[in-house]
This record gives sequence, C-alpha cells and structure tokens, in this order.
Amino acid sequence: MSINPEQQEIEEKQKEIQDLTKQLIDTELQFAKDYLRIRHFSIQLSREIIPMYTRLERWQQRIKTSNEQMEKLRDIRVQQQSITHELISSSFMKPKISVYPTIHEESLPTEELFTTYHSLLIRFHPDVETDSEKRQERIARMSKINQAYVQQDLEKLCSLRQEEDIPVTQEADNLVRLVRKIAKLRSVIKSAEKRKNEQSKSPLGTLMNTLQWTSSTDVFENTKEMLEEIIDQQKFLWLNQQMRSAQLLTEVDP
Repeated sequence: MSINPEQQEIEEKQKEIQDLTKQLIDTELQFAKDYLRIRHFSIQLSREIIPMYTRLERWQQRIKTSNEQMEKLRDIRVQQQSITHELISSSFMKPKISVYPTIHEESLPTEELFTTYHSLLIRFHPDVETDSEKRQERIARMSKINQAYVQQDLEKLCSLRQEEDIPVTQEADNLVRLVRKIAKLRSVIKSAEKRKNEQSKSPLGTLMNTLQWTSSTDVFENTKEMLEEIIDQQKFLWLNQQMRSAQLLTEVDP
C-alpha cells in the first residue's frame, strides 16, 4: 500500500521531532554532568590549592611589612632619631589574611545518579509538552528533580521516579503543527547548547578542561610543588629581612 506524499512528510517530521527531543535531552544531561564535575573541581581546588595561596599571601604580607619597617629604620638612621615603641611593636603586625569562601567536601556523583536523572529528564522534560497546563506541571516536577540532583540526593530522585507520569498531550499531527514544534525544539536546543558552552567556557570550566581534571587524578601535584617552593623562597627572604632589620636597629640605637 503506497503512502501519499503528505503522510510521508508527516512521518519524516515525526522522526525529526524524535531525534530533536533526544538531542535536547542529551544536551541537558551533559550540562547537568558538567555542572557537578565543575563543582567538584572547585571543591578540590579550594581544599588543596587555595589554602597554599593563602599561606603565600601571608608570607608576602610579612615581607611587605618588613620592607616598610626597614624603610622607616633607614629614615631614622639618616635623621638620627630614636626608635619608638610603636615602631618596634608594629614590626610584628599580623599579616592580612585573605578570606575565601568555604566549600565543604562532598561525595562524588555516581553513575546511578546520572542514569536516574536521565530517565527523569526523558519522562518529565517540559519542552516536549505543548499544552500550557501540563507544561506547568512538568516544570514543577522538574524543579523538584533538579533540586534533588544538585543535592546529589539519589534517594529523592528514586522516589520521584516512582511518581505517576504526566502524559504528553496527544494531538492529531498535521504539517503545520509539526513544523512549529520542530522550530520550537530547535530554538530550545540552541539555548540549551549555549548554556552548556557558557558553563564549559567559564573560568572554572576552562581551568578544569585545560588541566584535564578527573576525580581520579591529582592534576594539582605540580602546582602544589611549585607553590611550596615559592613559599620556601618567601620564608628565606623574610628571614634575611629580619636579620637586616636587626642590624639596622643596632645602628640607629646602639
């Protein structure tokens, strides 16, 4: 039995809609995976690298303070002035400490978390629905799903998976309706891909990708070694400053 040209075109559009829907779900899932990866990268960065920069800043501040006090001592030596108690005590001024946001340790996401979230995306994604009321139902359901995903609450996701489906509104397909749906899906996919790319190209995302970070590798090892060496250099410089400062002190107040 032959199919008339219009029916054949309808079937082609239906197939295109299926492909676009899959592309949308895959894009959203990749965005969600990248979100957790970047968050865990940020946690590891905050735990292992940022504290070392804080230590480095402390030593740099000590060196800066020592330099300032040595300049004052040199001025005093030239002007033959006496050393005040404030000058001596200020040489032991506490360095400024940078305040970084505290990011706590958390468990790594599991493949089961991704698989469960993926199945829920397929079932409840709001952009596959044309009816406004049912679309709002799906948006509300996906809000709960996304909240559980971000919290890595697998138990909650599994609980949401047990809830009833929200059936997609069934409408008689015609070319005009299908073409509109295809145009809408393409627009939504474009927005989703833009959001995914912006996240990937964010400062943290770029750094993570440049370092080729994964949860099973320690890409910070070289950075930590380099920072330890710089910190040791700063300590040595500060000790030399203290010796020089003591020498200046005896010169201005023998």
